[in-house]
Amino acid sequence: MIEQQARVIRAEGEMVRVQIGAQSGCTVCDEGRGCGAGLFGKLLNRKPVEIVISNPFAAQAGQTVQLGLSESLFIQLVFRLYGWPLLAGLAGAALGHQWAVSKALTAGLTDLASLVAGVIFGVLVLIFWSKGSGPDISPGDIQLLDKPVAGTACESGVNNNRFENN
Repeated sequence: MIEQQARVIRAEGEMVRVQIGAQSGCTVCDEGRGCGAGLFGKLLNRKPVEIVISNPFAAQAGQTVQLGLSESLFIQLVFRLYGWPLLAGLAGAALGHQWAVSKALTAGLTDLASLVAGVIFGVLVLIFWSKGSGPDISPGDIQLLDKPVAGTACESGVNNNRFENN
C-alpha cells in the first residue's frame, strides 16, 4: 500500500474531501535544514489536489489523515503516465532512424530524424491519453487508513540524515 498524508477540507456525509500536496514542506525543510522536501516542492511548484473518498472513521475538517493506494493501481498509473510515452518515444526514434538510413541521410541528419520522430511519437501518446477520460479511479481505490498520523522526523525538527558530518 502506497501511503500519503492529506488534510481534510470538509466532511460530506459518508464522504470526505481531502487535499493532497498543499504544503511544500515543514518549516525546517523550507529553511534547508531538513530532508529537503520543501525545496523540491518549491522547485516543482506542486499544486494541491482535492479528492473525495469514503469516510469510515468520521474524519473532520482540518484533521490530517493517512491515505492508501494499492501498489497495483499505482503501477498502472505510472505506466500510463511514463511507460507508454517512453515506449512510444523509443519506437518513434527507431522508426525515424530507419527512415533516415533508408534515405541515406548523413549521420547528423539521422540523429535529428530519430530525435524528432521520438519526441513526436511520445507527445502523440500523451495527447491521446489526455483526450481520454483519464485513469479509471473510483473513490474506493483510495482508502482512508485506520491509523493516526504521527509527527514525522521532519516535523519535529530532527534530521535523520545518516550521511551528515557533525
